[in-house]
Parts: sequence; structure tokens; C-alpha cells
Amino acid sequence: MSLAVGFIGLGAMGRGMARNLHRAGLLRGVWNRTRDRASELAEELGCDAASRPAELAADCDVLVLCVSADADVLQVVDDVAPALRPGSIVIDCSTVAADTAREAARRLAGRSIEFLDAPVSGGVEGASKGTLAIMVGGSEAAFETARPVLAAMGSTITRFGPTGCGQAAKATNQI
Repeated sequence: MSLAVGFIGLGAMGRGMARNLHRAGLLRGVWNRTRDRASELAEELGCDAASRPAELAADCDVLVLCVSADADVLQVVDDVAPALRPGSIVIDCSTVAADTAREAARRLAGRSIEFLDAPVSGGVEGASKGTLAIMVGGSEAAFETARPVLAAMGSTITRFGPTGCGQAAKATNQI
């Protein structure tokens, strides 16, 4: 089964990660607050540039986020939740608080949408080369379903436990 993946957040890390999802044949479309950035990458990759996050979410089985702050993660989750189908998975590769990850998961759970907190390490070079270390928290079932998506972006992928554990592992890694 091939998953249709959307990517939100096309900063220095996100662009490389989205390109790797495209190389793996998984990327359906992209969205970024700066519309020109999304349009340019979509044109380069031959995918869709959504006009808003919910538009992208409606066409995807998996949505990957790579945004800059806790409030941004929760805002995107609130924006996409009504458009995602039950059984969809949101993978958040942002570095945020473990409590933020648990809150995002809680907001999605009532709609039967899985959430994986999956912060990354390896910098822009790792994002570009698809060699990121990805520290994951969330259900084992969602982790296994999302494995091809994670493998397109990283070379070391470890599930550390339930939601929030990916962020806790990242915090420990930073120390």
C-alpha cells in the first residue's frame, strides 16, 4: 500500500525532507505559510501546493509537520483535524515540548487520527541526504504504518514509547 503524504513547513529542514518523500514516490503535496516557497517547491517536484493546510490534509493519508514552535504545531493540528480522514496519521517532526505532543495527540484522538511526535536530528545536511535520526513517540501500530514515510527521511528511526517520548528523547539528545 502506497501512502499519500502531505508536508507542512518548508524551512531549511522541511524542503530537504519533502524532496526525499518525493524521491520515494510518497509526496502528494506541500503547504507553507510563505506561499511562494510552497509554489516553488511544488513546481520543482511536480506536486500540488495547497492554498491552506486543510486542503492538503483532505488528500493525504499521512501529514508531516516541520514547523518552528509549539503554538504552530497546535494551530496546524486544529486547522487540519476536520479535513483528515479517520485512520490518518500526523507525524510532527518539529522540536517542541513533550506536553505539546501529548496535547496534539489528544486533539486528534477524538477523530480517530493517530499522532506521532518524531523530532529529528542531523541538520540541514541530514534532511537533504535523507539520513536524519528520527526519535518517535506514539502507538506502535501508527509507527509501523508510517515506517515507509519515516524511512524516506531518515536512516536511524527509533520508537521510544508512547506519545511524548520522541520529544523526551530529543531533549536528552540535545543535552
